[in-house]
Amino acid sequence: MESHSTTEMNHSVIHVPFREATLKRKIRGHLHTLGFERSADGSLRTNGCTKDNIRALHSSQRLDRQNRNRSFLAQHVRKLIKHFAAGSEVEPTRISPVMKRVFAGTWQSNLFRMASLTWSVPVSNGFGRRLRYLVWDENNDKVIGLIAIGDPVFNLSVRDSVIGWNVHDRRARLVNVMDAYVLGSLPPYNSLLGGKLVACLIQILMLSSSLGKGSTVSPSWRRSATHRASPWLSLPPNIQLN
Repeated sequence: MESHSTTEMNHSVIHVPFREATLKRKIRGHLHTLGFERSADGSLRTNGCTKDNIRALHSSQRLDRQNRNRSFLAQHVRKLIKHFAAGSEVEPTRISPVMKRVFAGTWQSNLFRMASLTWSVPVSNGFGRRLRYLVWDENNDKVIGLIAIGDPVFNLSVRDSVIGWNVHDRRARLVNVMDAYVLGSLPPYNSLLGGKLVACLIQILMLSSSLGKGSTVSPSWRRSATHRASPWLSLPPNIQLN
């Protein structure tokens, strides 16, 4: 009787991989494809943390994003390619950066999207409050770089620990914080410290009322507002915010 019951039970069991185990195998396989290895203590490691290593880790994601944007690029590349500078069109001593706000549904928005697809590390789309800017070279009317700021991640214990925030502090103060989730320059400006220039321009955003009214900052207003908004910030005379 026992033998018969055991045989019935064995025949009724269907061996199906657990969802969790299947998911773990897929994740491990994907990480291995990207170049991650498991160390002796079980943690993940890569061959290094150089820029080339980081680019390699993101190569699969970049290729996937480019494939998903093929139709977009085919539709807009001929109209927008003229806004990208060739090396011969840039005069380093005459570079004059101008920041211009980007709004959805415009050709500038398409240009921002196309420019971000040229980077080796794919950019985030952001979430919550978002502001996007194109940084132009007024000397040749070419794009220097991109800036996008948006709401930060809410639950980030490492950040809160460094700042010294508790749960109540984060809830009350995080609304006053925005992350630069897109920040960098395009060729050939990236070979002329363009990335550092674009990063410095982030400071100018604190002088703008974009978060409120989206108005234009004129040079005369900019000089008078500097001491009110940020006493330590001095602006070069050839930088404008539109």
